[in-house]
Amino acid sequence: MLDRVISHYSAIRHGAVVSDYSPQQAITSKTIFNAGGEYLTVLLPPWHGGGAVYDRLIKRLVKNGSAVVSYKFHGQILSADIQQVVDSFHYIQETIAADINDLLRTGHYRHVDVIASSLGNVSLCLVANMFQEFNRVTMIVPGANLATCTWDGSRTKLIRKELEKQGITKHDLEDAWSSLAPIHNLSGLKDSEVRVYMSKSDLIIPTRYQMLLAVSLKADIRSCSLEESTNGHVATIANFCIRGPIG
Repeated sequence: MLDRVISHYSAIRHGAVVSDYSPQQAITSKTIFNAGGEYLTVLLPPWHGGGAVYDRLIKRLVKNGSAVVSYKFHGQILSADIQQVVDSFHYIQETIAADINDLLRTGHYRHVDVIASSLGNVSLCLVANMFQEFNRVTMIVPGANLATCTWDGSRTKLIRKELEKQGITKHDLEDAWSSLAPIHNLSGLKDSEVRVYMSKSDLIIPTRYQMLLAVSLKADIRSCSLEESTNGHVATIANFCIRGPIG
């Protein structure tokens, strides 16, 4: 029910192309909490932010002794402007990888973890291609392919309609966004401990695409665990933020 409400709201608010947006605006904020923590956790948000549950997760991480670098992304990183989406994610990839390396030069942190949910997992996999030293990787409701998840997801119907107006097919989108698909960007995670939290009743990132990614992760990653939830997309993210394992 909650996923349907969110999807309906997004169809009204989150589909149109913003004319004055540029990919260099993809990251709207970067905030560091508890900079002197023993280890570092990189936190990557879902589309249009993580809200109160991400604030709760940050508090839990800080209490556990972690420094946290939390990012917020512009909603326009996902839109019907195909090339702009590619450019936005590549900007995120390069910027965050550079940020992590800069933070590690301080010598404060024993290891680096990353937590991402939903669309944030696209950025996670891209960043891991450039920074391959994540110790623990937590992927919450990740999809295998940005293009197919956008095309078939309940929250992105307006984007699909805009693409169809341009004469773009699902196959065209898969080709255009192939370089962004998490399933094509797993090599940077091969030495990490990867934990996947999947929703079995997800309409926003359809469950079949989560399972497709999970199969590839289990096959390609040395240390990978999978937990399945009967909750929907939003509740699975919220449950992890409130009570999921972070140590």
